[in-house]
Amino acid sequence: MIPSPTPAQRPVSPVQRLWRHPLWAPLNDVQAWNRLARVLNPAWSFTESTARVLRVVDEAPGVRSLWLRPNRRFAGFRPGQHVLLELEINGARQARCFSFSHAPRPDGLVRLTIKAKPEGPVSAAAHRLQPGQVLRLGRAQETSSRDATIRRC
Repeated sequence: MIPSPTPAQRPVSPVQRLWRHPLWAPLNDVQAWNRLARVLNPAWSFTESTARVLRVVDEAPGVRSLWLRPNRRFAGFRPGQHVLLELEINGARQARCFSFSHAPRPDGLVRLTIKAKPEGPVSAAAHRLQPGQVLRLGRAQETSSRDATIRRC
């Protein structure tokens, strides 16, 4: 039996060779496509889950709910899960996990209720969000998971 060639040994077709040419490199750059999509609409992304703030509701002193419309990259959630909320603060991305405060809805809207913490830069920045702003969302995850990403929250 003849062993199958490894990916490095497989012959490259003329089309593949042409597509890999440096002239076409910008077309193969996913981040460049993401930047272009964000110019057209800040909530669009080919690889990242983002959400637009639709409504901000003051629930109690120091407690604010954010109603968000995620883009199609967001896979949804189940009750009891939380999400990593990423915000740009002073030019750097910072993230914190928050629980969903509303059951999944047929229209896809999600609500996060956030208590302001003086020592928490993400919660303070989340309280300054206004309708129309766009933020990044991680994938919804179980709170009981022992995944390393959960421990960052």
